[in-house]
Amino acid sequence: MGINVDPNLITINGRILPEPTLMYGQNVTVKPQNGRWNMRNKTLYKPTNILGCAIIIYDQHFGPAHEQHLKESLFNVARTLGIQGMPPDPPVLRKDATGSAYWKHLKEVAAVHESLKGGSPNLIIVVLPEMGDDIYVRIKNAGNIKVGVATQCLRTLFIAIQAAMCIKGNEQYFANVCLKINAKLGGINAILKLDTVPFLTDQNVPVIVIGAGLTHPEPGYLARPSFAAVVGSVDSGASKYVATIRPQPCRTEMIESLADMMTHVIKKHMQYRKDVERQANLVPERILFYRGGLSEGQFKKCKDFEVPQIFKACDIIGIPRPKLTFVICRHICFFPSPGGKSDKSGNVPAGPVVDCGITSPVEYDFYLQSHSGVQGTNRSTHYNILVDQNNFMPDEYVEFSSSWYMKKPEEGSRSLQSISFALCHIHASSTCSVSVVPPVYYADMVCARARNHYDPDANRRVFQSVHGHIGQHMYFL
Repeated sequence: MGINVDPNLITINGRILPEPTLMYGQNVTVKPQNGRWNMRNKTLYKPTNILGCAIIIYDQHFGPAHEQHLKESLFNVARTLGIQGMPPDPPVLRKDATGSAYWKHLKEVAAVHESLKGGSPNLIIVVLPEMGDDIYVRIKNAGNIKVGVATQCLRTLFIAIQAAMCIKGNEQYFANVCLKINAKLGGINAILKLDTVPFLTDQNVPVIVIGAGLTHPEPGYLARPSFAAVVGSVDSGASKYVATIRPQPCRTEMIESLADMMTHVIKKHMQYRKDVERQANLVPERILFYRGGLSEGQFKKCKDFEVPQIFKACDIIGIPRPKLTFVICRHICFFPSPGGKSDKSGNVPAGPVVDCGITSPVEYDFYLQSHSGVQGTNRSTHYNILVDQNNFMPDEYVEFSSSWYMKKPEEGSRSLQSISFALCHIHASSTCSVSVVPPVYYADMVCARARNHYDPDANRRVFQSVHGHIGQHMYFL
């Protein structure tokens, strides 16, 4: 038919954004290199206090030597990171990986802890056997829904490139575990340095960062519901989030209960600023809303339905309507040009942003490669801005080098590109930048754990809300 297809990929120009400066405990700062850093000689920004800890072991191959290694590693690493209260010898309960009443095991180990230590634990470590997915669901339903205690599940076998497992995990493995524990118990692992992104950290003009997403059942399961999740930042550094999730009719693409869900997270944001940060100005004046899971053909419907729901939530609470920036996030792939700059995995390094050439001539959008590669092909993210009442301005173009426009290493930019890139560096359970802003990442995690909200042993499956105490923190990690 006379159609010729060019076998070569199109070459585009972009810019390298400066990596943000992160702050840990005792005002220690770190500058990531290609989206990576480590926890050596650092304590957490706001370490939690463990009031009591107990361990349940379901793997019969997890022997006394493994148990001792687990106890010592958790104690030493938690103390190094600044977490208080991790006991050197927590009580241990061994159970067979059979039956269904796992919530009783949490009650039982709590009773053992109370008899030995006095008081109930606020953290239970659970060692799962191989093929322990069914136990995991029951433990999370028991801890997050029925009992109201934080649980951290560990696998004795983890099939990956690096055999990181609790049975012989090294210091780095247990540091990653402690990052999750700290966030689940209300701590904050790291924040952006205050002058890195003034838009997020200006306490005189509060901002709340929101992430929202949907998940649908597999094709053919029309009787199963879809799930919508919304997470919102509560602290001034946009590092600590609360979440809410609701079921809705199968394959409904708009978030039907968005007004109620936004009401929940905004109230939590205001409550945290009042009770914890002791701020005078409680009401958010700006909203940065990241929405995942939509195709381009759904943009108009989303703008017409979901944007008014956000303002409706503010009207319900009785606060002035903040300035809103509403962003859609979708994954795409970039590849380094032949002879161009790449990271060790052969992918485009962290930091390039493309906001010309392949972007829309009439709409505000950009492409961001925010993480470095480990294996396979990196996933960049396409950000489409539907509403921008905050009047974000793109970074200026400076000097040209190779196939990328280079951005001079200066912080404090007010561009949405730089803000989004900075946010990608403060995922609570990671010491590397992630492929999409953490609020969207968290919303996807909340949706993926939707099945934990159903009692797996009930005759009638009813969606259950998270226990009030657990819902105050990042239980979904």
